[in-house]
Amino acid sequence: MKLVKPKVEFIPQEPTLKGAKKVIEIAGRICYKSEHLITKDSSEKFYNRMKGYGHGSVLEHGTIYLTVDRFTDDEPVIEFYDKNPFSRIKCRGDKAYITTNLRVIEENKRHDDLQYMCGPTEFHDKRYTFRIITSRIISQQFTRHRVMSPSQESQRYCNYSKDKFNSEIQFIYPVWYKDCSERAIQLYTDHMLHTEKTYFGLLEEGLLAEDARDALINGVKTEFAYTGFESDFVGNFHELRSHKSAQKLIRIQENEIYNIINNNKNK
Repeated sequence: MKLVKPKVEFIPQEPTLKGAKKVIEIAGRICYKSEHLITKDSSEKFYNRMKGYGHGSVLEHGTIYLTVDRFTDDEPVIEFYDKNPFSRIKCRGDKAYITTNLRVIEENKRHDDLQYMCGPTEFHDKRYTFRIITSRIISQQFTRHRVMSPSQESQRYCNYSKDKFNSEIQFIYPVWYKDCSERAIQLYTDHMLHTEKTYFGLLEEGLLAEDARDALINGVKTEFAYTGFESDFVGNFHELRSHKSAQKLIRIQENEIYNIINNNKNK
């Protein structure tokens, strides 16, 4: 058994198609905890494999920025993204600044639109990707925000008895430890140890990880990639998850996200 601290990490994206695919690989490999297989050339192969499997949700982490002339034959391009619920568009002068993702491109066969690809400008609604380490129950509060794109560590495919997990289960260090009694800490420690023992015991009895995970508690550590528009992060998400009625840990992690976005604005 191991206690780990919650964490928020910003995953920047290079302003190229390859950069978008690199973020997709990071997000996808978080699900299976196979990040150790990432190399400088592995993203293209991983991307094609996800497409082949039909895992479209992972492709959402790859952000695409387009800049299109408004008063040309490219107006149908603008019209498509204006109506697409997963894209954002801002018009300034004779330009349309479009923010979308690679799932939209692939599923709608809009590959020709990549000719308009550019780095984000001040007029694009930027998207951010974060790697978040938190408890399983807090992750459910993040994923309630359906406008975001999450890709989460899979308890179905991750077998925590294996060597790559050091044959132990990780739990999030509780933020309430400093405010509770020694008895409360001991009770929870005993429960974590019992959870780990039960989980490993079920595996020894022949259960698959997808079934043994029934024994895991809400405080188990989880990890996920989380991508969304800046306007959503600093809007409804910030309003709800920074409120005093929100649970303490998600308030802390929301504040980290909010500060990262604001710091990037000032660069």
